[in-house]
Amino acid sequence: MGRIEEKCVFFADDESLLDTRRMGVLADLIRKAGIEKRYFLYGRSDTVAKHPDLIEQWKKVGLERVFVGLEFMRDADLKLLRKGSTAENNKTAVKVLRSLGIDIRLYLAMHFLEGRSFRHFARGTGRSSWRKEHE
Repeated sequence: MGRIEEKCVFFADDESLLDTRRMGVLADLIRKAGIEKRYFLYGRSDTVAKHPDLIEQWKKVGLERVFVGLEFMRDADLKLLRKGSTAENNKTAVKVLRSLGIDIRLYLAMHFLEGRSFRHFARGTGRSSWRKEHE
């Protein structure tokens, strides 16, 4: 990777952090080799929430942006998607990334479950109050 002239590396796997051990080893190898690049990756909110030390390790070697699928902000909706994550994981992931100064690109599901309207979706996320609470 050090020989590649490009300064930006995008890990395009839809869950780059899934193998946390492997990603920790890779970050350590990058650090030891002195490779200076800008890194971007996809990550699940539950992985980010459960492994803040790994995210911090990647921040130290150049992680700038994480694309994270929160999908929904209510457990009931997340359960319907069988995502295996929770609203609390979503909140924690956002806090972890923000605390490290990592740019966050969120993915939210706009599929209206059980005939719900957009207004119901917006109320359920508490879009205004949730945003204020996490800024």
